[in-house]
Amino acid sequence: GNVRLLDNFANAATNVPSTIDVAPWQMQQLTTLTGFFYGVNSPSLVLNLTLWSTPRLTTMTSAFSGLSLVQLVGVHNMDVSRVTNMQLLFSLTPLTTNIVLNTWNTSSLTIATSAFQACIGTAVDVSTWNTASVVSAGTMLQTTNMNPDMTSWSWVSIVSADDILDQCYVSTPARYSQVLIAFADRSNAKTGVIMGAPRNNVITSTTGPARARVKQGYDASGSTARSTLASRSWVLDDGGLMS
Repeated sequence: GNVRLLDNFANAATNVPSTIDVAPWQMQQLTTLTGFFYGVNSPSLVLNLTLWSTPRLTTMTSAFSGLSLVQLVGVHNMDVSRVTNMQLLFSLTPLTTNIVLNTWNTSSLTIATSAFQACIGTAVDVSTWNTASVVSAGTMLQTTNMNPDMTSWSWVSIVSADDILDQCYVSTPARYSQVLIAFADRSNAKTGVIMGAPRNNVITSTTGPARARVKQGYDASGSTARSTLASRSWVLDDGGLMS
């Protein structure tokens, strides 16, 4: 139970056996989890974190990045209440329905840059996340199918958010409007952000032609918020008002 640092553990390792059992590992002293099995090519490998206790964890940079062929189980059970850095958290990892994140306490989170960048799997619910302390969220949801629900999100500390929604799937104008409202009404009046172009169709490839991705628009509920952001010199590359 004295492990404090798992930095690039098994990063890009080859010939990794599928029988590695991480479930009983004692993680009570763990503070840093980065590049955990990043890029490992072992389709049968299951990382079961259900029993992990992580009360001291503070850094999760690239913690679960590049796990396109590894199955994650029990991530919801992790204690992330002290984690401040989730940069590139799930980048390049196709998310699946068994990855549950809506129970995470993210009240300490300050850096969410590229946290889900290029995740083109299933949308994962993060609507309950506490984003009030987040300073950096640039490219957080870029090129993903996250379909974010920001109804309860606050951006009062935000400093950087460029391309947060670039190529991100957003299912309805109402949902995109909630994003606009979250930034317009529950932010620190940050100016000059280039939000990027949200899409109204699911992304199946990170390399597909842009013309195949239709820009999502907003509805009447988001009109005032969009105008507010435009007055702050935000660049909003969306599909316009949807009747």
